[in-house]
Amino acid sequence: MDTIKERLEKLVEYTETHSVLRLSQKIDIPKHFLYELNKTRTKQISPAIILALRKVYPEISVNWLETGELPMLVPETETVNDYDSVLADFMLHEIAAIKAQAKKTLATDEYAALKLRLDNLKSKYDGGKKKR
Repeated sequence: MDTIKERLEKLVEYTETHSVLRLSQKIDIPKHFLYELNKTRTKQISPAIILALRKVYPEISVNWLETGELPMLVPETETVNDYDSVLADFMLHEIAAIKAQAKKTLATDEYAALKLRLDNLKSKYDGGKKKR
């Protein structure tokens, strides 16, 4: 199993971007996200980075990005469904982050109303999420 830094190096090589900076530009994310991975300050790849990578390179395996387990590339027939799953994961992650922040900052009744709306949104993505 590869480390995150090794996977990032393989991504740069595979995408022929030649640097972390060029890869971040190619997938349209702030360069510091990838620099944090490269310096191994971040323990795992965020759903936002996975989503950005998969948007440009749908053949990259989500499982490989997350765990380092081979294969690095997925068969072409799996790329569309896999992207949908990544998008659902990303949305569920964002919903959880919003709920956590809201719980800290909102009054109880405001939080309850927002939580209800977020739970309804979460159920839409949970229902459409496919198993990898």
